Amino acid sequence: MTLGKSLSKHLCLSLFTSVMVSCGADTPAFQEMSMTALSDQPYDAENTFSPESFDNSADVVVASEEDELMDENAVEPLDIPESEEFSDLTVDVQESQLRFGSQKTSVSTSLGGEQTDDVTYQVLAPEGKDPGKIVDNTYVSPATGNEAYEVQIVAVSKSDPTQTSSTVLKLEPQTQVFAGCTGDRKGFPIKADVFALPEDTSRLPDFTMFAKTSATACMEAFQIPNRAWSDGFPGQPNLIEWFAIRATSNLTIAKSGKHYFKLNADDGAKLYINGQLVVDNDGQHAERAVVGSINLGVGQHEIVVEYFQGPRYHIALELFWKTPGSSSYTYVPAAAFKP
Repeated sequence: MTLGKSLSKHLCLSLFTSVMVSCGADTPAFQEMSMTALSDQPYDAENTFSPESFDNSADVVVASEEDELMDENAVEPLDIPESEEFSDLTVDVQESQLRFGSQKTSVSTSLGGEQTDDVTYQVLAPEGKDPGKIVDNTYVSPATGNEAYEVQIVAVSKSDPTQTSSTVLKLEPQTQVFAGCTGDRKGFPIKADVFALPEDTSRLPDFTMFAKTSATACMEAFQIPNRAWSDGFPGQPNLIEWFAIRATSNLTIAKSGKHYFKLNADDGAKLYINGQLVVDNDGQHAERAVVGSINLGVGQHEIVVEYFQGPRYHIALELFWKTPGSSSYTYVPAAAFKP
């Protein structure tokens, strides 16, 4: 037998031995059988190979590491067809941010893009925290809470428990004026950019002079009556005086006509709608209200409220309106604002 044939047969038998062992064959018995098979071959002293002459390197017995990497990179991802078998379960909440105090938001689930009620829900919260509850596809926040945290709403398909989905909902204390912003900002539709001011600032600054914000927060509405202020902002808890805010949102108007706005502030503030200055209540002063008016059509209008706080310890920022046909001022409700 030539060296090539002997090597070939040796490799085949080795491979066959490995396969049989992995499939559960009796190892000692099979090894004896394989050695017997080899002993049946006539002895050829000239072509007999020794361990030194046999190249047992990785590139002979198995593919090299480089080849394995090339093969791995050559594999293309599976193109899974869209079908009911691979449909995803998705769960969503109408608002991804709520305050404590049994506030509510609707929960909906879809499978393959179609609404489904064939699910069970579970709400997960950090250890020791109240997760709230879901009743009739409505999430209800805990009655009380002093610090913000997130809960996870998990949906599991009843008919196919392997189909699961989850979403995160952020809970905020009722007393916290400025909240952290979530991606959709549905429940806190007013975005407030915050800027640190030099001490002894006496009027609203030119906001274009700032290279960057000191903090960004979100609000439900401009409903901050005169109060002691030591809360600071998300990421800037010590910024309690000498700061300015430029808050932006979209104001929804349901009835066209002349709208009156009253802006109450401590210290200065201004109201712009569609780029037009409607109320000017600027300057460093105690709590004070100023009124202005503007004609608005049905639909959404860009609104900007600028505000600055001088020395500590009190702030106030309230926006009221008197809509066409109304005889009194009321808070501009949170529902009137859109991100």
